[in-house]
Amino acid sequence: MTLDTLAAAAAIATAIPITLSYIYNCYARPFRSHRRCNGTGHIPYLFGRGWRFCLRCQATGLRLRLGRRAWNHLRRLQREAALADDNQQAEADGGR
Repeated sequence: MTLDTLAAAAAIATAIPITLSYIYNCYARPFRSHRRCNGTGHIPYLFGRGWRFCLRCQATGLRLRLGRRAWNHLRRLQREAALADDNQQAEADGGR
């Protein structure tokens, strides 16, 4: 085994668990804390002691993960395709 193949195997062996753990996090914990407001839902003013609501997360402090957004989009496409197929099947049967 050469050094190149060993390095490639190590990279793949490292990437697989990281990818699987991210997929699990997208499934089990679809929301993560928002980076801009640190999960609090409000942002302190630059000067003074006041704060304002975070508009990017609608003051919830949570953001949907990018992988979960992709997952939801693919599921929506699959559902719409299945409904369209059912509608075409019903029209072909003459509306029975």
